[in-house]
Amino acid sequence: MTSDAYRFLGTCIRGTALGVSDWEGVFDEAAAETVLPSLSGLLRGCELPAEVASFLSAVTAANSERNALISRELRAAVELLNSIGIVPVLLKGVAYQAIGLYPEAGSRYLQDIDLLLPVEDLAAGAAVMRAHGFVAGVPDAFGEFRHHLRPLHRANRVWVELHARLGPAKCERMLPAREVIAGARETTLDGVRVRIPCPEHLMVHLVMHSQMQHPYNQRVWPQMRAMFDLVLLGRKYGALQTTDFENAPSESRMATRRADARRQGRSPGPTNGQTAMCHEALDWDRVAERFRRNGAYDLLALHLMQVRESTGVEVPLRLEVGWVARIRWARRQFLRRWPGMRYVDPIYMYSTVFGHRVAMARSLLGSRKGLRYLAGQVLVPDNYARIWTDLVEGRGR
Repeated sequence: MTSDAYRFLGTCIRGTALGVSDWEGVFDEAAAETVLPSLSGLLRGCELPAEVASFLSAVTAANSERNALISRELRAAVELLNSIGIVPVLLKGVAYQAIGLYPEAGSRYLQDIDLLLPVEDLAAGAAVMRAHGFVAGVPDAFGEFRHHLRPLHRANRVWVELHARLGPAKCERMLPAREVIAGARETTLDGVRVRIPCPEHLMVHLVMHSQMQHPYNQRVWPQMRAMFDLVLLGRKYGALQTTDFENAPSESRMATRRADARRQGRSPGPTNGQTAMCHEALDWDRVAERFRRNGAYDLLALHLMQVRESTGVEVPLRLEVGWVARIRWARRQFLRRWPGMRYVDPIYMYSTVFGHRVAMARSLLGSRKGLRYLAGQVLVPDNYARIWTDLVEGRGR
């Protein structure tokens, strides 16, 4: 069930923060949703108890120091890649930092460094980093078949992931790595050369990562940080509006104009086989069309409906929600209200425990030597070690 603290965080993102009495509850919820460093900026201008303001400022300052260390590690890694002629594409958190998405350097929590490289440069990029003190993480039996190499790091530093694709096969079809690289803008960051994805690719990757790549429980319960990223991207590159829950219109004027354009035969996005032209402004119709072409429109709609439900912010896009999507939305809302019921939900438990394992098996079977490798892994006990905890915890990984 949604807590008062969670609703308060939503009002903060919406820009209409209300009064609160249980600050410890808010801090706990914000930490769980990984938006605690953002609270200081969200509540700027509000009258806060002195100890609350002091605590939030200290959190943001501490995270700013941590992010500065990550930025230095990013520079070190990119400098090595630049030295052999590779200009990587920044992904996710480090990309958001590079475009100044958050008002302060310490406002967003960063977990690691994600870099996208042309597949033909991947081995050389990893080699130059290993030659300069970066070492690979723990062995991964299926690492050869994932969309990124084993993470690299230096002692007591943040992990760096070198990506060849932006996700498993279905994600690669949705947003091909070659298209992201071709559409990315090259710039200089702290003296090194990097590429920044265009707004459309940033948004598609964000939603795709939340609804197609994250563990299944995070699709039903997407983190507030991911929803805040979406809101800020929408505000930076296009129009967003705050929902008046008392008098919410069925669609915005902009959505109406775009729907008219679709009825007149002006496609908002490229068809299969075309190379998408990337624009500096965010076109939600193009985002929606990309999901539609790949059979994932309902996932986009469900995510945007959750963003609206949690934060009161909606995008300028008329969502086409059919009866199947309505059933899926009702089921998600049921699970969010009574999370204990996930244990008796066969779709949830199958998706949580077996979904990512089945996806990996498909990835293996789709590769040249995957079948032989998969046969060799069937009887390895470690490959089954987490199934029991997934069943007990009902959350997946």
